[in-house]
Amino acid sequence: MADGGGAWHLARPDVSGDPTRRGSEDRRAETQAAASTALPEGAQAVASDNSTVASCEFAASVGAVFFLARAFRRPLAVVLLWLAAIFVLGSAFAGLRGRETRWDFSHYYASALALRQGLDPYTTSLKPIAKQFGLHLGAIDRATYPPTFLLLFEPLTFFSPHAAYWTWFAANLCFLAIALFSLLGPASGLDLADSLALAAWALLYPPLATHFFYAQSQLLILVLLVAMERSLAAGRPVLGGLALAAAVLLRAFPLVMVGYLVVRRHWSALRWTVFWGAVAGVLTLALVGVGRSFDFLRVVSFLTGPYWLARPANVALGASVSGVFWFFFGFHAGPAVDFVRQAVSLGAELGLLALTVRVTLAASGDDDSELRCFSLWVVTTVLLSPTAWFHYLVLLYILFAALTAAGRRGTAGARVLNLGLLSYGLAFAYVIVLAVPSGRFHFPTLAVVSMIMFASLACGYGAAYCFAAETCDRRLDRKVSPLTAAGGVRPA
Repeated sequence: MADGGGAWHLARPDVSGDPTRRGSEDRRAETQAAASTALPEGAQAVASDNSTVASCEFAASVGAVFFLARAFRRPLAVVLLWLAAIFVLGSAFAGLRGRETRWDFSHYYASALALRQGLDPYTTSLKPIAKQFGLHLGAIDRATYPPTFLLLFEPLTFFSPHAAYWTWFAANLCFLAIALFSLLGPASGLDLADSLALAAWALLYPPLATHFFYAQSQLLILVLLVAMERSLAAGRPVLGGLALAAAVLLRAFPLVMVGYLVVRRHWSALRWTVFWGAVAGVLTLALVGVGRSFDFLRVVSFLTGPYWLARPANVALGASVSGVFWFFFGFHAGPAVDFVRQAVSLGAELGLLALTVRVTLAASGDDDSELRCFSLWVVTTVLLSPTAWFHYLVLLYILFAALTAAGRRGTAGARVLNLGLLSYGLAFAYVIVLAVPSGRFHFPTLAVVSMIMFASLACGYGAAYCFAAETCDRRLDRKVSPLTAAGGVRPA
């Protein structure tokens, strides 16, 4: 699903003509606006504060790349990590004052309030409500979130925007704590030193600060996906189906995770997903209304159109492929080029899905207790989402936790761990935006940074794919013949 506050999306490209024909002043203004709204700190504070946080986060990324976990098991190192995490995240939280009336919370509040007042938020302008409460909606004055999500958010509209915002902020903190405890707690098999160090690295992860800056909802989806996996591992398909159904109804894009149930043959969980989805769907229709609920379909074409695909920080696979075409050919290169763009985008998405299905089928004999296939499907879900902003990468916490646990057990190869570490480190590339004054930030540089952000997600997929593929390799190793084993020769 598209998010109103995706990084850089305020810099709306001129889709009425080829951007190469616009004046240099227009292009400069657009890229400066893009850079100024790129990331949490960059969109809110003075340049000096941004540089301080950027420097700290960049230093943290270098530490992640060059100092492995063994060094950070020491008590002093863990304390230093937590001090860095508290400083970085505290600086980000300090910049949230005044965000009560800004994207994306302003859209949540105005859309849910319109729904509570009996209006159709998908067809009615939200500007009167925004004006009444001093909310800033920007160019988007219609709801863009599923009706179930607005229904869930509706109770917060009984409070003032200020009180509702900080209540939502507190809820996100709870979601984060629950997710990290579930991924790094006793069930993970990690010792206390590892868990504390990894929790600090998780707090330093740049998409988390972006998530809080835009008051996003991906931490809720993270909790639901973790609950789904834990329920399946415990043999509780009822709860697993409920968690996935809730994630799909709230944000839609986790629908891809249904593929995991199908390929892994979790038929009971799949049936319960359909059941709970039907129950919650009927409840939504009853409370929201059939007409207003189905009016959400009217915005689907907008959510999957050029307005969102053209955002430089949209790291979804389809958007990234389209961005390459538009970078070289412009927005109006003709119907033939646009047809090729759409075909290549669709082909890339289908190819990615085929790769994921292939390696999952090959690992069907494994119980997936190490989350190898599950992590792969989570990353695939993000890549195949129509829009996936930088803060969507908080869902990769599942992958990073799985890789670390496997690395500690010695069941993850060096290539897998290196790709995971590279994915984590590349996420810090956005600090370049904070460190470079917007006046010197030109469109080619913006495009390069955008591709680096996509590379972070792509490396995450590579790590998850190789991680899942290692299951097949281990199975082949176990099938060594007695004669081969006696000779001490491993099969090629």
